[in-house]
Amino acid sequence: DELSPVSGRVASADLTVDPAFVAAQVSTVRIFRGYAGWGPGQLEGEIEAGAWLVLDAEPNDVFDAEPDELWRSVLRRQGGRLAWLATAPDDLSAN
Repeated sequence: DELSPVSGRVASADLTVDPAFVAAQVSTVRIFRGYAGWGPGQLEGEIEAGAWLVLDAEPNDVFDAEPDELWRSVLRRQGGRLAWLATAPDDLSAN
């Protein structure tokens, strides 16, 4: 398939397919580029050890108007200590 549903109105697109095949079905596009790799069980172990904050997404997060601020926005809506992290500097040595 050219489009693979992810959640709600969010789908993953096969970028090797001619865009004309899906243009009528797509209203907004955001392309994510990068790579992260883990060995077998490594990510699960890191999550279990508390090395990652795993938070629920909201449907509009993928198309947020300010993607560079998305992480801070997600933290702010958590409340409590997690909301406080939204104001931490990117370089903690500057704190």
